[in-house]
Amino acid sequence: MIEMSNAEINHAIREGIEAIESNVFGALPLPIRRRIWRLFGAPRLQPDGRASGAGWERRLRLAIAAVSFVAPIWRQAFPGRDGPETMIALAGQVLSGRTGKEALETSERFQVYAENLGYDTDQEIPALVALAATKLVTQALYDQYLGEVDDELDDDLDPYQWDAAFVAAIAAANGPYGDPRCDNESRRKFWRWYVTIAVPEAYQSVAE
Repeated sequence: MIEMSNAEINHAIREGIEAIESNVFGALPLPIRRRIWRLFGAPRLQPDGRASGAGWERRLRLAIAAVSFVAPIWRQAFPGRDGPETMIALAGQVLSGRTGKEALETSERFQVYAENLGYDTDQEIPALVALAATKLVTQALYDQYLGEVDDELDDDLDPYQWDAAFVAAIAAANGPYGDPRCDNESRRKFWRWYVTIAVPEAYQSVAE
């Protein structure tokens, strides 16, 4: 684990590691993820409703890292076909100010494509990678929803409310909880990487 100067985040990371190791599915519970996201910095809005600030940028960089982790699944299924990398690049353009709300149109088109792809049982997992990637542009514009109920779980949410990392974890595990095809140790590996590597790197990548 990368130690940081922020003691609260270090504590949340350790709590996350304990949860991942004890969880039968190898999952990182939503309340701990949200606690980490909040510790990244308070949400800020520009006059046009778009997000800004250090916390927003850290949360976005963390989400991009999560999608990038599973992007090879897409590349293996569809060599040379534009996909998650396009959404990652588009989110980066929003982050840098090179584009704005017009990026939603491209993201929404790709979301429809990903949803249709998911109906093919042979392509469900690459489709999940694509769906995780489509969440990046919305997050780049409006930030990650941080929740209002501390004990809310992923199972309490509709799938469209799932965050990019949670969907990426499903792809990494080759399926959701309880699916006979899924690999819970692969899910555990994803979340270990998320809390021990991706979280510290995202936090430290942006100065206050």
